[in-house]
Amino acid sequence: MAPSRRAKKTKTRTSKPSLAAAANAEVEVSTIQSPASWSSISSMRPTLWTVGHSTASIESFLDLLRAHKIDAVADVRSAPYSARMPWFSESALAPTLKDSGIQYLWMGDQLGGRPNDPSHYDDEGHALYGLMSETSPFEIGIERIEAAASKFRLAIMCSEEDPKDCHRNTLMGTVLRRRQHVVLEHIRHGRPEPETDEHLLANLSPSQRHLLYDHPFPDFRPVWRSTHSLRKPWPTSDAEEG
Repeated sequence: MAPSRRAKKTKTRTSKPSLAAAANAEVEVSTIQSPASWSSISSMRPTLWTVGHSTASIESFLDLLRAHKIDAVADVRSAPYSARMPWFSESALAPTLKDSGIQYLWMGDQLGGRPNDPSHYDDEGHALYGLMSETSPFEIGIERIEAAASKFRLAIMCSEEDPKDCHRNTLMGTVLRRRQHVVLEHIRHGRPEPETDEHLLANLSPSQRHLLYDHPFPDFRPVWRSTHSLRKPWPTSDAEEG
């Protein structure tokens, strides 16, 4: 009798989904009610990084992403273009990141800091974040980011290097903190370690600290809006507005 041959087991590789597919997938995330429990459950939530490209060269920007093992970038600029730094325009950036093994997805149509609706600006030109955060596209965009963060080392990218005044912190960060589905960390140029969200919040300017707590007198609570008027030149020279 001929000896029986065992069938060889073939290993099946599970490929990582694309960033677009991961962002569109439905994700079940439990809602955590108490801010006091953030530290105890932070290890259970995925980390979401933020980064601003600023005036960096494309080489140094890629080195920055590699240093933090980022494998996906969600571009949350309202318009994914840069006249002064064309290597950060979507047409150049997307293939460059792809060649480096980093996935790219523009999400500025949902999560950009410059709304198209004129009613979402005040008389001084500030974007009204309260109105923006209640729109369906923004809410869907936030859910897509949270879903993708569970599958990638994902960084949301805008243009400003310092996240304090950028909408990725003042708008998106505020909403993400309230939802408590991800842990935020902020990649900074020239720093080997990311800035923790706790450190960033502890160093907010006095005009921004009202974002951290419920005002005891709601009628006197400052309006939740962009730090600067978006109809005027950006006050810094190191980056274009997002």
